[in-house]
Amino acid sequence: MELIISSVSKIINNMTLFLPVPFLWWLIRHRKEESFFRWIGLYKPSVTVHWHVALICGLVFVLPFIFDFTVFLPSSDIEVIEQSEAFAGNAYAGLAWAAVIPAFIENLFANGLCEELFFRGFLGKRLISRIGVIKGITVQAAVFALVHNILCLLGGVEVSLSYHIYIFLMAGAFGFMAGYLNEKIFNGSIIPTIIIHGLGNFITTMNIAFNR
Repeated sequence: MELIISSVSKIINNMTLFLPVPFLWWLIRHRKEESFFRWIGLYKPSVTVHWHVALICGLVFVLPFIFDFTVFLPSSDIEVIEQSEAFAGNAYAGLAWAAVIPAFIENLFANGLCEELFFRGFLGKRLISRIGVIKGITVQAAVFALVHNILCLLGGVEVSLSYHIYIFLMAGAFGFMAGYLNEKIFNGSIIPTIIIHGLGNFITTMNIAFNR
């Protein structure tokens, strides 16, 4: 029960962090044009390409969550990552089945929902409206990646430059694919990537929960 309460607390914290700026931006500049949910991409998705194209893109998108690319990192970095409290998944290390419900809640809502609302729903769509789809997706992906590097530094995680390059490339690729899926495959809806993002993080957390 304590873990579930902690997960709900993280959702509230992330909502408080990620939602005020998008909501105020919409309220001041766009509330007369369309609803907040439509403006930020929270509407029913429709596939704008053949189903097999969407399936292939989805599979490529989840590949980083299935394959452990950390095998390419120095062992010293792995040790630091596994011991650091800055990585949320470590809180569930070794908890096995006890981690399933709280981790699912945290990953789907605190991570998937909140991060997609801000980076793909707010930042990405604002950039796209100004500089075009591909450029907008690319810039938001770079910002998304840099935030991961900055959080790592702020958390005092002492890892090598190779790890920072790794996390930038992985988070950046994720951010680009998420933006591409939303805008090019699912008619601008961010709901598919909320689900994929949340489930991807959940898979990673379950690996930690059952294998450490």
